[in-house]
Amino acid sequence: MNFFSCSLVVFFLIIGAQTFAQPTEQVLPELKNNLDQSYSNFDNVALQNQTSKSYDSLVRALAIEVPSGATFQENTLDNKLLAIAQYLKRFPERFQEIKNTYILGVDDYRFRVPSSPQVSAAHASEDYRLVWEYYLLKPYTNQGSNLYKQRINEALARINNPKSLFALQHAYAKTSGAPSRYIGTLVAQKTLMINTLARMPSEASLSTMLEVVSSDLTTSKDSIAYWDANKYLKEVLSDTPILKKYNWNSIINSFNTTRLNPSARQLYDQIKSQN
Repeated sequence: MNFFSCSLVVFFLIIGAQTFAQPTEQVLPELKNNLDQSYSNFDNVALQNQTSKSYDSLVRALAIEVPSGATFQENTLDNKLLAIAQYLKRFPERFQEIKNTYILGVDDYRFRVPSSPQVSAAHASEDYRLVWEYYLLKPYTNQGSNLYKQRINEALARINNPKSLFALQHAYAKTSGAPSRYIGTLVAQKTLMINTLARMPSEASLSTMLEVVSSDLTTSKDSIAYWDANKYLKEVLSDTPILKKYNWNSIINSFNTTRLNPSARQLYDQIKSQN
């Protein structure tokens, strides 16, 4: 290959890279801004549902641009979203399958709305992990079947991949930015995620719980439904069946606290002292 041919190859590689980079740089900020509105529109159901639909559109737009062969560490929000978009590009039928089965649900005579069935063994597998994380991160909407949020968390707990910890941490953090007058809905989401993390026993999972719960700002003393996240986590990790089944005592007692912030360290000390 002569110098001119090599130059052409390099030129087209650069153009190809720029073609990928530019749209991605546009879509990712829009997508992250969309996630910032996850719990922002409780007073406007139409806007709430539109935000949720926009998330679908933005992830699809990102999927068009992301290279099929790229790999992502999934330890930052950008990389997590790119990994999800790439998986959507490769396996769109899996996303539709989970949507049809659990998000839209199936008719159930016991309920006025479609119901989410129990998560099947096939769907509680690594093949569907990023699909479930896609729906975990999706901005809140009151559309969909009953219990579908529970099914998302159930599936992730059963799959039990440490890569899901970042998605759970991010999803939990978004509940803390919502107006406290909606604490009933928020607490339902928070308790689901805490219990999911409690079913994924590891030092990384404990660290995630300590960080998100110790920084939880959703407290409303004026609300009848006032909820203390720290107290709830301490109750979960003092529950004897949970401690025995998931061997949390061993993890708690040997946990390395050097990377904890002061509030997380204080919470850890309280949890350790009760076990």
